[in-house]
Amino acid sequence: MVNCRECEYEINQATEICPHCGADLTSLPGELTAPAKKPTLAKILLRWGMLLGVLLAAMWSFLWFVVSPRTGNLTAEAEGNAIVAIEDVYAQLHSYAQVRGGAYPSDLEQLGPQVRQAAQLAQSDGYQLQYTPGPSEADGGIHN
Repeated sequence: MVNCRECEYEINQATEICPHCGADLTSLPGELTAPAKKPTLAKILLRWGMLLGVLLAAMWSFLWFVVSPRTGNLTAEAEGNAIVAIEDVYAQLHSYAQVRGGAYPSDLEQLGPQVRQAAQLAQSDGYQLQYTPGPSEADGGIHN
């Protein structure tokens, strides 16, 4: 039997915690636990700087991902879409006329959903398709 170094009660030698006062008997009496050091201002600023850098990089990456497809020449892209829409309508009109012996429809609705989608594509870019049926030109071209 030994005595507890805190409360001086007699306890078993193999006891790690005193049953009377609750003292931890595993550490040696001369050991002192080092107090936790407070971080310096430089470390605090470094941590906040790194956190801010990661946050800004994440925001920049998100914006680049979302905005990048629209960074080209918007006018040229809109005109390209309108040209594709006109070519689709022209191809459908030409096919319709071949099947009907040279006759053209009275309106574009008769050509089906593909022409309707082409017209909607042109309208979404600010263009309007107008169709006026008439006799075909000798060169088969589209005229204003």
